[in-house]
This record gives sequence, structure tokens and C-alpha cells, in this order.
Amino acid sequence: MHIVLVGGGGDLARRMLLPSLYLLDSEGHLDPEVRIVGVARQSMSRQAYLELAHAAVSARTEVKPDDATWARFSERLDYVGGDLTEASGAQALSDHVGGRETIYYLAVSPSLYEGICRTLLAAGLTGDRNRVVLEKPIGRDAPSSEAINAAVASAFSEDHTYRIDHYLGKETVQNLLALRFANTLFEPLWNSN
Repeated sequence: MHIVLVGGGGDLARRMLLPSLYLLDSEGHLDPEVRIVGVARQSMSRQAYLELAHAAVSARTEVKPDDATWARFSERLDYVGGDLTEASGAQALSDHVGGRETIYYLAVSPSLYEGICRTLLAAGLTGDRNRVVLEKPIGRDAPSSEAINAAVASAFSEDHTYRIDHYLGKETVQNLLALRFANTLFEPLWNSN
């Protein structure tokens, strides 16, 4: 199983996603087989990405990675430089995840969702074993939202598409959504122990 963080070097990945995945790993909630692949347009070595991820995790005051947990977590991490709106970017990603069950977390501007989904579909990186997570709001108006959702639907079935609204202000609603989301999306990732 792979978790692909599209926009893996961006603000959302650094502030929220990488620290959250580290915490899941530190608490023993990630299956040992789960791999995390950061994808972004900039060219970066795996070592540079590990340094970025370590800095992101360390910046969270409630996290502070210890050496043993970080060593285990860093073994999960990889990086692919490439533009996923282009066939070459999808091919580079396919070389890392091809054929394995994958969760794509699109931590990029919604204006890129359409191109990314079309390219993933064309590269054969979608299907029944794969899921996609989208941040809302999706689009800037009704027509752009419909176009984006149609492109996503052409690549991922509705029951494999998860939309997260990080602007929700009610903590209770956030907790309910997080519980439902975690149970449906991450169930294959939980360590069976």
C-alpha cells in the first residue's frame, strides 16, 4: 500500500500530513508495508525530502521525533519529482507505485485536480484498488466545480473519492468526519496487531 502526497513538499504536507503520518506510525497504527511517496514538481533527492520531512515533523511542538521512530518512519518515505499533469510525471510515479494499492492525497490547488486525475487515469494509476482525497472548496464557482468533479469521477469511483473541508469550524463535526474518514479510508492501513 502506498500513500502518495501530491504536493508532498507544500505547506499542507509540511504542516499537517507528514506530522500526522509520523504520529500514526509512532503509535503503531500504520501497517509495516505502508509506503509514503511525496510528489512535487521540483527536483529533489530522496535525502533532501527526508530532511524536509524531518524538519516538518520537528516543527510540531507536540511531535518531536525520537531517533528510533524517525529511523523507522524515514524508511517508509520516498520522493518523486515530476508534474502529475504531464505524462512524464505520471510515468515517474508509476515506476514507484505501479500496480500497488494507492491513496492519492491531492495537497495542491484544486485547479490542478482535473489535470492530475486525467493523467493518472491515462497512466493506468487509478482503478478499484486506489482512492483519492481532495481538499475543498473544489473550484471557484459551479461550472468549475462540475468540471473538476467530472474529471475526478472519470478516474475514481465516488466511493473511492474523499472530499475534506478543512474550513469546517465545529469541532464536533470535525471529529465525526475524521472518525468516519479514518475508518473508511485508512482501514487497509491499520496495523492488524
